[in-house]
Amino acid sequence: MFKIEYYNQDSILFLKLNTDLPDYTDIMVSVSRVYWKKGNTSKYSIEYYNEKSKVSTWREYQSVSISSSIWRDKLKNKQNEMSRIGIDLDVERISNDIVISIVVPINQNSSKFGDKNSNLKGTKVHQTGLRIIEDEVTLIYPLNSQSIETKSVSLDPYNLETNVTYILEKETPLMPEFDPVNPIEALNRVIKLPAKSKIKIMNIKVKAGINWYQVNALDPHNNFIGIGWINCTALIGQKLEA
Repeated sequence: MFKIEYYNQDSILFLKLNTDLPDYTDIMVSVSRVYWKKGNTSKYSIEYYNEKSKVSTWREYQSVSISSSIWRDKLKNKQNEMSRIGIDLDVERISNDIVISIVVPINQNSSKFGDKNSNLKGTKVHQTGLRIIEDEVTLIYPLNSQSIETKSVSLDPYNLETNVTYILEKETPLMPEFDPVNPIEALNRVIKLPAKSKIKIMNIKVKAGINWYQVNALDPHNNFIGIGWINCTALIGQKLEA
């Protein structure tokens, strides 16, 4: 016996495992939703929950939040992570189903299972490949699509986008001019934008193969600082937020 039982109330999923395996059995419990990238037929998933646990914990119902905001935030974090290395993660389609999975992995803490579950018996045990037990069910639970941004915004400092506002992670120099007649005098008018300042990219120019961004700058409290230019190299190593 190895069966997932579940129900949901609004944005809370309740699930438990009905099994005759002993309480000390290690299991992997995951709750996820699949999405597809634009121009790619492969499936990808973002997890609401993914933890290693024991059968004893899941004999009674446990709760997992499946709110749209959790999935949205994890997708956004993934998009930001990819964008910082210059890779766009644009989502074409998101599944209406939530996938609930529980697996008995081959690496068990108890020696009673034998090497790679060699002592694990029963009709539910995979007879080919890895000796595991798993059950998977799906819950139809569409996302609140209005809360999902499917298009990623570039966070690559070499390739920021116009009309996008970014939050700086570190103190950053704001140059008064793009190509000053008197560079020394211009340096005396450099403004140091504090960390968490906001910059909106208004224009992009290239000098010696390097992007310079003309920005409208606000301090962390949304007070206007000024308009000026930021060299993209000053943004390298910063975890920018859009």
